[in-house]
Amino acid sequence: MASTTTKKKNTSRKHAGIKAVRQSTRRATANRMKHADLDKQMRFFKASLKEGNKEKAIRLQRLLQKAYAKAAKNHILPINKARRNTSSIAKLVAKTFSA
Repeated sequence: MASTTTKKKNTSRKHAGIKAVRQSTRRATANRMKHADLDKQMRFFKASLKEGNKEKAIRLQRLLQKAYAKAAKNHILPINKARRNTSSIAKLVAKTFSA
């Protein structure tokens, strides 16, 4: 007689796929929150420029440049976009407070 044992299915791939989906959604939401935080900081920065508050604007400029560098390092933003934004921030401060 032939053996009647059945072959066990390998379900590890299915579980790995489920885990990958769970990880990617968690990372995507975290990155979206960090990106929204950058936009919020940029709005505060532009508001301080409109107010004409030089000390606040320079302080926010430093914080924004640091945040953009960290976002680029962690692959939340492309590196060139972060560099372009930090450059435009510096130009805005120089243009607003040069006179």
